[in-house]
Amino acid sequence: MTSTTADAADVRAAEPDPDRGASPAPPEDRSGFLPLPGRLDAAVRRRHRLVLGLLMLFGLVQGAYWAVTTVTWNPVDEVAHFGYVESLATGNGVPTVGVDLLDDATLASLKETPTLLFRSYPYQPSNDDENWGGTGHQYEAVHGPTYYVAMIPAYWIGRPLGVTGSLYAIRFATVGLVLLSIPLTWMLARRLFPDRPVVWLLAPGLLIAVNSLSPGAVSNDAMVLVLSIATTLVFLRALDRPQSWLTAVGAGALFGLTIVTKMTSLVLIPFLALAFLAWVITRRPKVLAVGRFVGSFVGGAVVAFGPWLAWNLRMYHSTSAATVVDGITGASLPESQLGLDAVVQHATVARPGVWLSQLLVGGSYQALWEISLVVALVAGAIAVGARRRWRDLAVLLWCGSALPLAFLSMEVIVFVLFDGTGGPM
Repeated sequence: MTSTTADAADVRAAEPDPDRGASPAPPEDRSGFLPLPGRLDAAVRRRHRLVLGLLMLFGLVQGAYWAVTTVTWNPVDEVAHFGYVESLATGNGVPTVGVDLLDDATLASLKETPTLLFRSYPYQPSNDDENWGGTGHQYEAVHGPTYYVAMIPAYWIGRPLGVTGSLYAIRFATVGLVLLSIPLTWMLARRLFPDRPVVWLLAPGLLIAVNSLSPGAVSNDAMVLVLSIATTLVFLRALDRPQSWLTAVGAGALFGLTIVTKMTSLVLIPFLALAFLAWVITRRPKVLAVGRFVGSFVGGAVVAFGPWLAWNLRMYHSTSAATVVDGITGASLPESQLGLDAVVQHATVARPGVWLSQLLVGGSYQALWEISLVVALVAGAIAVGARRRWRDLAVLLWCGSALPLAFLSMEVIVFVLFDGTGGPM
């Protein structure tokens, strides 16, 4: 082949496949682990920004709808989450579980709620009334303050309208926090499937369409979602560039903050561990590089989680306030012994929560999402396997492992850390 013919062949190979649309440039460094693709051209970049903007607008409208139409108060711990924000916003600091109680004005608002039983019972709108029991306690202070600190500005924005104004302002702020998951998911999909731009947009589109992301309530789950995606994203970047120890520290710090936000975020550990194991097997780094990465990641996590751990040791003489919370709310939570029946029961209870907010009942909506997920995973695995795209197959199976790993990890947390009290949500 002459040099002219070879050059022409190279030009043809570099042209985008018309059947697949505009393709990004290949990753700049194919020797890395899940490397990013090259920079998109200006036109494609504008289209992606437009679609992401529309997705965020859709998420805003959907979230605002549920924030307005969900009953006040949402019976799933919303008043306790709100009380945590209020304690920080009014200068009372992080509440002490078992000691600090909800504000009288908050309890008065809760008593007037027509959809709850408190209105019909002789409860006094005062935290001195022992009839409130666990409801009057600041039991959500078992979690770290990351989400609650972020909601302080919203609390004061709505404060001129009283407790109800602050409640709705925090609900809307929580919707805004969830919207950060859209660009983060786009960035994650771009790294996982670098030559499939349509997947970059499909992933955040599917994510924001799921009803469970719009609970219409004050809840730290929104922060957990955003931090979990960010942790996974930075963790993969650190594996791609292991020579940059600062990136590994950053991934560890994000992981630590996620754990501070909600201890059940420990379910991320096996998911990230699979990616780490794949890096070790495929890249075969030196032992020193592996040790440096692990040390940097753990160090970042310790720095982020350390202050909250120290707080718990000082206040509760334990790594968390879980035991104190169990004394307050344990009577209202189901208890079970480790066994197949208990695991099946937990799976049955947890399934709707993947797709629906906690106040809705599963049905055709839930079934549609579950069937779609199974079909997508199976058909996708068959398709990429038939084309011998082993990298894409491994990534797809890794993504598909997220839900099973999360459930199994939650079962470990429930039966080991909480002695069978509660269940995965």
